[in-house]
Amino acid sequence: MIEIRKTEIAELGILMELFEQGKRIMRKSGNMKQWTGGYPDEELVKKDIENGNSYVCLDEERNIVGTFTFIQGNDPTYARIYEGAWSDDTRPYGVIHRLASTEQSKGVASACLQWCYRQIPNLRADTHRDNHILQHILKKHGFQYCGIIYLQNGDERLAFQKLWRRHMHQTHTGRLPPYFFFSSSTVVPVKYSSTKSQRWLSVRVSVPKKKENSSICSSKIRSFVSSIRL
Repeated sequence: MIEIRKTEIAELGILMELFEQGKRIMRKSGNMKQWTGGYPDEELVKKDIENGNSYVCLDEERNIVGTFTFIQGNDPTYARIYEGAWSDDTRPYGVIHRLASTEQSKGVASACLQWCYRQIPNLRADTHRDNHILQHILKKHGFQYCGIIYLQNGDERLAFQKLWRRHMHQTHTGRLPPYFFFSSSTVVPVKYSSTKSQRWLSVRVSVPKKKENSSICSSKIRSFVSSIRL
């Protein structure tokens, strides 16, 4: 299991090495134009840390195997989108930038996306047209392609968004129900309500067709529900 926490300033050097490994992963996959010209530089990464927007991913041995920047609030580069539109352009959102991992690690991107979505169920991200790896991961995790945005230096990026859908009913309090992640492919929306005489919990989940996977899913759901205290 991957643990996520804020980056400490003393870990700046580790992050710079992670970005170098991220660049090697890009080049091996044919993405030759993203993260060039010294990007991301040490000054930018240090600023992310000082602003409390930089996070590290730890493996079971508590080694740092990944990093990303997560910011809640409007991103000026997303103010205009071309050849498309944002799925939602009214609600607050979170932005994911500078996602990188070691060349050997697995599941860092999935852990990052799931963690960010638990913070705010409206996410935006962008990536280079040649970054087919990240495009695949974003789509796998429910992000929709929205259009093209341009960075401050004029470079083109493909823009994606994932948000909570309003066909899930709001509660009597008007709050949006949270999402809980059991795996990269199992999302359980939780609807709750209460009266003076009772409280109830409604869970809907798509269970895999394979019997062995279904039993694992069911076990996790039972464990989750038993832990809920409304």
